[in-house]
Amino acid sequence: MNLRCLGTDIVLKESMACFFSPIIVLTLISKSDDCKYIRFDLDIKSIISQTLQIINIFPHLRMDTEPFLTLQPAQMSHFLARFDEISSLRTELDGEADPVVQIVIRQNIAVLEQLTIIEVLRLYVRKSSCRADPSSVPQRGLAFRFFLSLAVNFKTHRTVDFYAAEANMSPAYFSRLYKQQTGHTPMESIHTVTISAASGMLSRTNLSIKEIAQELGFPEQFTFRKYFKKYRGVSPTEFRESCRCGGVGEAKQSKK
Repeated sequence: MNLRCLGTDIVLKESMACFFSPIIVLTLISKSDDCKYIRFDLDIKSIISQTLQIINIFPHLRMDTEPFLTLQPAQMSHFLARFDEISSLRTELDGEADPVVQIVIRQNIAVLEQLTIIEVLRLYVRKSSCRADPSSVPQRGLAFRFFLSLAVNFKTHRTVDFYAAEANMSPAYFSRLYKQQTGHTPMESIHTVTISAASGMLSRTNLSIKEIAQELGFPEQFTFRKYFKKYRGVSPTEFRESCRCGGVGEAKQSKK
C-alpha cells in the first residue's frame, strides 16, 4: 500500500505500523488486490486524559513526515495479540446485560488501549530520526493542544477567538502559526470536526435532526441544517438517506 503524507510518498510494507493523526492528512494512492482494510472509530475523549500527560512529547516527534514504525516479529506478535484481546473484550461487552459488568469491561478496554498507545510511542521515540527541529516545537505544540481542546469544546465553542485565548495569543497570530504547521486554518479544522461529528450521528444513530442539532450545540434545527449543507454540500436528511442507501455522502465538504 502506498500513502502520500505532506507531499511525500510512503510505501507501507509488512510489519510496519502507521500513525494516523486528526491534524495530518493521509491520502490513499494505491493498494494491492489482497490488501485488507480495518476501520477504526476512535473517540478521542477516551484517551484525552492520557494524551494530556504526554502532550509535551508529541511536539518533538516527526509524525507528519515519518508516520510509520517498523516492528520486529516479536513486537508484531505482541500487538496482534493485544488487538485480539481488545476485540474479544468488545465482543464480550456486546453480549453483556449487566450494566456494572459493562462498566468494568469498558474500563478494561480503555486501559489496554492506553497501554498500547504508550507502548507504541516508546518504540517510536527510540527511532534516531524521529526528533523534530527544536525551532518547530512551539508550532507543533500549538497544533496538538488546539485539536485536543477542539475535541472537547467544539460543541460549545466554534470561534477562533476562544482557542486563541486559551493559547494566550491574538486570533491572527494563532491562526498564522496553526496554518504554518498544518496547512489549514483553525476555522477549517473547527468546521471539519463539527461536520465529522454530525455525519457520524446521522449515519450511525437514529437521533432526529433536531436532537442532533441540540447535541452539537446549535441554537435551532434550521441553523444546523444550513451549517451542514454549507460545509457538506447536502442537507442532513439527504446525507442520512445516502448512508441508508449504501452511499457515503457524495458531496464534498466546502472549503469556505
